[in-house]
Amino acid sequence: MPLKQGPRNHGELVAWQLCAHLRRLVWDATRDGPSKEDRRYCDQIRSAARSACYLTSEGFYRTREGDFLNCLITARASLAEAEEYLERGLEKEYFTAVDHAAIKEALVRACGANRRLRDSLRTKSMAAQEARRKAQRRV
Repeated sequence: MPLKQGPRNHGELVAWQLCAHLRRLVWDATRDGPSKEDRRYCDQIRSAARSACYLTSEGFYRTREGDFLNCLITARASLAEAEEYLERGLEKEYFTAVDHAAIKEALVRACGANRRLRDSLRTKSMAAQEARRKAQRRV
């Protein structure tokens, strides 16, 4: 049975795919409608959604142990920022209920994938640390 290979590029990461989906939804929802007039708001919510994508892909290509995890932690903070802007946009009636629900669902899914990937990296990192400790004890 062939070994299961990990992703070859950031586009194969489910966490990145869901962030990219969120980014598209935010862009589409702020392109037209009442939010379009609030340029600063649009820039901020778009930037938060973009940052989650950028940080997830950047972390994937980092080679030092722990860098990917740190990028994912910061990406999660960007997702929280996007969520805050989404709620402010709802209060200002920048979004329809349908757009808000779709973006909120995409946020929840992206946050979940981010958490699962962070948990996976932590588990692998802990296993590698334990293996190094055992190897050092044998010497």
